[in-house]
Amino acid sequence: MNLKDRITEKFKKSTLLNNIVSDYNFRTIVFFIVSLSVNIIIAVFNATTGILYKSIWYGALAVYYIALALQRGALLASLYYVKKRLKYENEKYEKTVTKIYIINGAVLLLLQAALSVAIVQMVTTEKPAKTGMVIAIANAAYAFYKIIAAAVNLAKTIRLQNMALQIIRNINLADASVSMLALTSTLICTFGNFNDMRTMLTYVATGVSLVIIAISVIMIIKGALELRKNKQNNITVDKI
Repeated sequence: MNLKDRITEKFKKSTLLNNIVSDYNFRTIVFFIVSLSVNIIIAVFNATTGILYKSIWYGALAVYYIALALQRGALLASLYYVKKRLKYENEKYEKTVTKIYIINGAVLLLLQAALSVAIVQMVTTEKPAKTGMVIAIANAAYAFYKIIAAAVNLAKTIRLQNMALQIIRNINLADASVSMLALTSTLICTFGNFNDMRTMLTYVATGVSLVIIAISVIMIIKGALELRKNKQNNITVDKI
């Protein structure tokens, strides 16, 4: 038996590995849990950086990532609870997931509003925190990982009419956007002249903010329209 056959055989014997490979929904949840773990590590990393360099910006990023980790944890818990409780009630399950979808859109909007205060401080400050090359490389690795993962999930979930997976996708997109902003600010402060590149950082910060606000507003509107549609369908069925 060659190496490929042995690996395939091991995957078949392992229920977890087999589900990860064959079931996209299950695989998305697993990687979402991994993202939650990475979120916590990045939050600690940014908190440490903020303390070491006395940076409000890195402190704000730490708080943002902690809040994002809490949102991810609450989402996983709520989806598990709802699926278990409404396993045989598809209509109620879909309605509840839609409400969770709206709530998460609102949470992303609130998080962005809070982060915007730190963004303004970071862009307008005369003495931005200058970090070392190790921190810059770590930020770059995390940013590229999140961007690639978010792009892959976006391409796949567009084809699926699954609101639970769409929540996960949108949170990942927001996470990737903020990581891109964090990377830009770190690279500019570490390797470039901040005052000369302040305009570029302002454009990136504005673009990231608009992307997250758009994601949040679309989630709220789309969820509300879906609930309204279901309500109208139920009224029509009752009349019949």
